[in-house]
Amino acid sequence: MKREHESLGSQRFWIRVDFLKRSKFYSNEQLTKYQNKCLRRLITLAYNKSIYYRNLMDKEGIKPNDINDINDLRKFPISTKDDLKKAGNNILTSLNTKQITSRYTGGSSGNPLCVQANNSFYSKDKANTFYYVNLFGHDIFNSKSARIYGESIKDNLGKDILFAKGNMNKRLELNVYLINPNNIEEIIEQLLIHKPRYIHGRMSAITH
Repeated sequence: MKREHESLGSQRFWIRVDFLKRSKFYSNEQLTKYQNKCLRRLITLAYNKSIYYRNLMDKEGIKPNDINDINDLRKFPISTKDDLKKAGNNILTSLNTKQITSRYTGGSSGNPLCVQANNSFYSKDKANTFYYVNLFGHDIFNSKSARIYGESIKDNLGKDILFAKGNMNKRLELNVYLINPNNIEEIIEQLLIHKPRYIHGRMSAITH
């Protein structure tokens, strides 16, 4: 099993958790203002740092200043999953591979997508998970859980395995790609042994 990502529980992680606690009291006007601010920052970053998105926007004659709020997104060209795959590293805003984490969609369509993100995004994404799981009385650090994601699970030799334990044996990770009628009883047995307080799964993975 790979170790927990370094961004989990980082300073940026807790800053995000604090923001989520405060922003739940935002008015609709405050939420819209914040969302539009983030959108403009994202579009500018994509144009200035991503070869793929700069070429895409130039082809359509779009500049960052043309996208100011969510209604302007209708001007933005749509990229298909295959477009994003073909883009490769040209889609990235940074080529510092030490700061990039690869994740995968569940593949329920038969065409899984690798999504790459930097530590900033990863820490915020995990903070989001921590926050909404906590709303249901659970803690991603301490509560026993079962995880059904769209990522394969490998042992230390890189071989695909059906399940594995993580986070000091508090998390049971299930490999959705290997579950089948022949081993479903083994999965149920592992769940009964582990006794998770909650199951965290992605819809695409569960469908698969």
